[in-house]
Order: sequence, then C-alpha cells, then structure tokens
Amino acid sequence: MLEPLPFKPNTESIHYGFSSISRPQVPASHLHRHDEIELGILEHGSVDAIIGRNRFLFPPNRLVVFWASQPHGPLGVTPGTHAHVVHVPLPFVTEAGLPAAFLRRMLEGEVLIAAEGADQHLPDVLLVKHWVAQLAEGGQIGRQVVLHEVIARLLRLANEPAQARPVRVDKKEPPLTSDVTQRHFLNIMKLLAERCSEPWTAARIAEEVGLNPSYAMRLFRDVGGITIGACLVQQRIALAQRLLCTTNAKTLDIAFDCGFSSVSSFYEMFTRTCGQSPGKYRQMARRG
Repeated sequence: MLEPLPFKPNTESIHYGFSSISRPQVPASHLHRHDEIELGILEHGSVDAIIGRNRFLFPPNRLVVFWASQPHGPLGVTPGTHAHVVHVPLPFVTEAGLPAAFLRRMLEGEVLIAAEGADQHLPDVLLVKHWVAQLAEGGQIGRQVVLHEVIARLLRLANEPAQARPVRVDKKEPPLTSDVTQRHFLNIMKLLAERCSEPWTAARIAEEVGLNPSYAMRLFRDVGGITIGACLVQQRIALAQRLLCTTNAKTLDIAFDCGFSSVSSFYEMFTRTCGQSPGKYRQMARRG
C-alpha cells in the first residue's frame, strides 16, 4: 500500500512561491495541490502520475507544464528517475502577455508537454536545471533572469505547431503500479474530480465504485491521508479557481455550480484555502 498522502484536513494549500526542486523521484505517492504554475522535466526514467482526473505516463527529457491547483503527484517511478521542477506564482504568468488561448488552456486544467525535438538549440533538461540552480542561489537578479527565461519558454511552447500529449496510462500503456487498493483509491479520486459539484454522500460514492461504504471511507483515508469529504472540498475549490479565472460568472453562481451548499461556506473554504476572497483572487489572476 502507498504511504499516506499529505492532504490537510482543513483543505489549506501548500504555497511554494517562486521556487524550485531537484531530487530523485521516489515511488511513494504524495499527492498535493498548490496555486503555482508548475514546469517540470524528468532526467532519465519515467513517472506514472495522477493530475486531477487523469493519469499519465511522463517520459524523460520532455518539459511538462500545468496549473497545480489540481491534486497531483507520482504513483509509480522507474529506477534512476530524477525530477527538476520550477514553481511560478500564478500572477507572474497571467501578467506576462502570453497568448490568450494558450493561457486559457493552462487555466482550464490542460497538461501541456513540449513536442519532441522542440528544444534543439538548448535541451529543456539543461534549461530547467539552470533555473533550479539560479533560484537556489537566491539572488534577485538571478530570479528576474529565470522569470524572463520561463516566460520566453512558455511563449515558444505556445508557438509550437503541435504539442504532444503525455501518454494516458489508462488508455495506451500499463501503469507502473497496479495495487488493487490503489486502483480503488484512484477510482474514487477520478469520481470526485469529474463530478465534484454533485451532492455526494459516502454511501453514494461507495455504490458508484462498487465498494462497501465503511470500507471505501477507511481505504480512502488510509491511502490518501484525508477523508473523502475533505478531498471533495479540495476538488470543488480547484474548480472554483478555474471558473474565477476563465469565466465571467458571478461568484454566487460559481459557489453553487461547484457544489457548495451556501455562499457563506464557499467564501469560508475558499478564503482558508487560497488566502483571499474569491473576488480578490479573480482580480489577482486577471491583472494581466
């Protein structure tokens, strides 16, 4: 069984800011969510990962970009895999003048991957490793250089004629992990991600995935480190973030469209998770 995932029961997010990570990728799964745009690349090996409702097999040496508001993390890893990741605060990206259609794709939850051979002049793995080193030094000038280079790479990604998709594990390739308990957990995760606005109960969720209600709740908590109800709130908040960024819908309508029972509960949970009210969050994301 996988180690417990570090979801927080109060649905607060991790906040990385403008930062980087470079480390060997381990097979233990640690699903998490945060508000930054994530740019990552694997050096050697591959990763079987879940991002939101989808499960992917990521190859080495291909830049992957997505908005990390969706719960995500590695489920299985081939030996020797090393990951290099840069986190960029959302306003840095929304204010950068990226093509509107490209930005919208990110904000609507699409996982983008660079086309094979698109980095002929400077391999993306070297570029991301350079960013990681610059951010680790902590100098202001270095951080500004990295930000400009990140935006330049995103512009090139937006201009690539055909962006390849990561391999969908559930359609084309066998997963790196196949534990039965894990599959039950993933079935519930997929259900919550795709239909989070519905008025779920534990009994109804268990019926949908063909499990006993008590067993389903215990399994989800043991594997995920969070209750089904708390994870459902996570998914609803992620949906609300996308709607605030990509539509002109009223906050009242978004609250109910995302499955919250009242506007007050929506405001309370959103502010606790994102650190600001829905209105201020929309203004922040749209300043660009």
